[in-house]
Amino acid sequence: MNQDHDLFQVSTTAMLSNTAHRLASEFEGSFGLGTIGRFLHESFQELEAVGSVSRFTGLVAERHARDALLAIVRDGSEVHSVHRVLFIGSNGGGRAQIAASLLDLLTHRAGIHAIPMEGISAEALFEEHQPALRWEWIAGHAHPERRFDEVAVRMARSGADLVGYLNYIHPYRLQMLGEREVRYLTRGTPEDCARRINRIVTLEPPVLVLADGQQAPDALLQLCERAKIPLFATQESSALVIDLLRAYLSKHFADRTSMHGVFMDILGLGVMITGESGLGKSELGLELISRGHGLVADDSVDLYRINQTTLEGRCPELLQNLLEVRGIGLLDIKAIFGETAVRRKMRLKLIVHLVRRETLERDYERLPHEPLTQEVLGISVRKVVIQVVAGRNMAVLVEAAVRNTILQLRGIDTYQEFLERHRRAMDSPD
Repeated sequence: MNQDHDLFQVSTTAMLSNTAHRLASEFEGSFGLGTIGRFLHESFQELEAVGSVSRFTGLVAERHARDALLAIVRDGSEVHSVHRVLFIGSNGGGRAQIAASLLDLLTHRAGIHAIPMEGISAEALFEEHQPALRWEWIAGHAHPERRFDEVAVRMARSGADLVGYLNYIHPYRLQMLGEREVRYLTRGTPEDCARRINRIVTLEPPVLVLADGQQAPDALLQLCERAKIPLFATQESSALVIDLLRAYLSKHFADRTSMHGVFMDILGLGVMITGESGLGKSELGLELISRGHGLVADDSVDLYRINQTTLEGRCPELLQNLLEVRGIGLLDIKAIFGETAVRRKMRLKLIVHLVRRETLERDYERLPHEPLTQEVLGISVRKVVIQVVAGRNMAVLVEAAVRNTILQLRGIDTYQEFLERHRRAMDSPD
C-alpha cells in the first residue's frame, strides 16, 4: 500500500513539473518557473481538498493556474508591449479610414475579432437578469469575477453551446440544475451522491443555476464555496432561464467588427452611409435627422452578427447621441432634436455609399444587371452607390433608395419589371 502511495506521489510530482515547464514557455518574460510552480501546486492542493476525480485533477489545476496568471498579467504588466499609433493629417485626409483598414488588417492576420470580446462576470450576469428571473445568489458570493472560459467562447457556435442542463460531457458552460438534475444528485448511496456532486468541479462551470424552485443540497452549497463557483437559485422554470441566457449570450459573444460611417434609422430600415472622408456623410445625416429620421451612430459603428443572416449596429458608448459636423463641432442630437431622434440599435439592411463623379464613372455601372451587395462579417448586405455633386438633394436621393429597397424586400423589383416590359415589347409583332 505504501509503495502504491509512493508511486502516486512520484507520478504527481512529475506531472506537475511537466505542466510547470509548459506554462513557463507560455508566460516567458512575465513569470519564472518557481512562481508558476507555486500557483500550480496551490491549485492542485485546492482541487484535492474538494475531492474531485483524480484523472482530471491535473488538467483542471493547470487551467486554474493559467487563469490566475492571466488575471495578473491583465491587471499588471502585459506580456507583450502595445504599440500606439496616432494618425495626424488635414481635414479630408482619410485618417479614420486608414486607421480602420490597419485595424482590420492586423486583426485579420491575428485571427481575432476587430473588437475584442469582453467576458461576462458572474456579478454582471446576475445583475442583468435579476429583474426578469428574480433569482438569489446563495453560494460562491466571494467570487463575483468568475467568467466564461475564453477558449470555450471562441469554440462555441452560438449561445446554445454556453448554457444547458447539467451534463458531465460538456464542460466550461453555465450548468442548469432543474428538478431531474437535483434528483440525480441526491438520490443514491451517500458515496454516489458525493461523487456526482464533486464531479461538477471538473466541468469548471462559470455559474451554476438552480431552477424550478429546487432546494440546493448541503453538499452542493459546500462544494460551490470551496470550488469558488457562484450558485444562483430561482423559482422560474429551467426552460425559461435557458432561453433568456442563450439569447443574451448569443448577442454578447456575437462576431463583431466596426465600420466608419453614419448609421441611421430611415423609414424603419437600418441604413449605413459610407464614403470617402470629406464627402459630407455627417451633414447628410443631420439633414435626414431634421426630416424626422433617427441617428444610431456617427463616425464609428459597432456591428454584431447576432445570427446567420442578421447584423445589428450599435453606437460605442463614448459617442452616444453625438454627431460631428465640420465647422460646427459636436452636436448632442438627443438634446437638440429630442428623444425620438436617436436609436439604441438597428439591424443593418442597406449600405448607401457616397462617391465622387470620377469614382462612379470608373468603378460602377449606371444600371447594374444585379443588385450591388457588400459582405460584412460573412453576410451580404444590399448596397447602393450615389454620386455626390454640388446642388443635389442627397437626403431625397437616400430616402428614394431606402423606399426602393423596401419594395425589393417585399418582392417588387422595378428593374426586373422594366426588363420584362422591354422583352414583351421586343416580342410583340406590332
